[in-house]
Amino acid sequence: MVQVMHHLGNGDQLQYHGGRMKNSIDELEARLPFLKKVTEWDKGGVKGQVQFLFGNGTKQVCKIADCSKSNQERAKAHGISQKVGDSAAGFSKTLNYAGAFEAVGSVIEQLGTEDWNSGRDAFGGIADLIQAVANIKGRAVEDVAKAYDAISVEERKTWLKPAVRAEVLAIRAARAQDVADADTTELEIAGFE
Repeated sequence: MVQVMHHLGNGDQLQYHGGRMKNSIDELEARLPFLKKVTEWDKGGVKGQVQFLFGNGTKQVCKIADCSKSNQERAKAHGISQKVGDSAAGFSKTLNYAGAFEAVGSVIEQLGTEDWNSGRDAFGGIADLIQAVANIKGRAVEDVAKAYDAISVEERKTWLKPAVRAEVLAIRAARAQDVADADTTELEIAGFE
């Protein structure tokens, strides 16, 4: 029987026995990430500061009031740039400018409201997850997106089942194949003729 012990940076250990992992993937995902950023709107957040919580239990705190006025303004612009830009990121792989344009416009419009999350959730990093669940459940993407928006972060983690992950990978593979099929240039790789 093969036994492997892997030591994690936070003092925990993963034990493998005969190719079977004692700690499940779900348990691993429940652990703190390498770095978690907590703002006043997050659970455990403090008004006027951003906490940076490291997976090894250490933390740093940035108090907004301690930042110069010019850096506070830069941080606002950077935040908007990131928020809006992230909404278009999923469209770059397929060069879907129309989708990206719609996503950016939606987030810009949404920033004028009190709602922080709907723009990114509708078009950003979870688009493949929503499409995968829609495919598996045979539901409209819009209905799945509404359901996703209505549940907590903890409840969203329950969506990360192996079948859903496989469907997400299939969606991404199909998108990559579409890009490859559209590429009419000859494949030239250094070192190969």
